[in-house]
Amino acid sequence: MVFCRRKTPKPRAGHVSVRLRNGLVLVTGGLGYLSEVEIYNPQDATWSVAGNLLTGRTNHQVAELPDGRILIIGGIGAEGMLASVEIYEP
Repeated sequence: MVFCRRKTPKPRAGHVSVRLRNGLVLVTGGLGYLSEVEIYNPQDATWSVAGNLLTGRTNHQVAELPDGRILIIGGIGAEGMLASVEIYEP
């Protein structure tokens, strides 16, 4: 196993990442109720911005749906615990 040091575009903690079907990695949310969504390409070690969540959140969960969309649910936002759900379509 080889570890390489890389930097993310934005410091994050309390975020969630999920591997997409195309091999890219989607990273959402984080402490400070981050709304930015970023994508990491492990093939060339590059990052790109994918957009913003409708609600910034931390400590949330994500799951890939059978059709490839990504469910982003719950967590904590600026107003407290969230009951909201968002769907990202890669």
